[in-house]
Amino acid sequence: MAVRLVATDLDGTLLLPDATVSPRVAAAIDQAQAAGIAVVLMTARNWRSVRDIARAAGVTGLAVCSNGAVIYDLAAAEVAHANTFERDVLDRFVQ
Repeated sequence: MAVRLVATDLDGTLLLPDATVSPRVAAAIDQAQAAGIAVVLMTARNWRSVRDIARAAGVTGLAVCSNGAVIYDLAAAEVAHANTFERDVLDRFVQ
């Protein structure tokens, strides 16, 4: 069975303790993507903070952000999908 997708968390997994990407990890991501393997970042972080990390890592596919609430397309630089609350639900929660 061939690998078609690699999904990875960021903090404590892909990133070094100083929140940077090692050259070795960036090279592995480049090799995976060159081989046609999709690399997906998965994190509790918001999509804005993931953009810079993705650039540093060379990831060009998708990022699953905000604990799965947002799918961010790194290549298109846009939110592809978001699960949000309706305004009335938030208002009731605040009350």
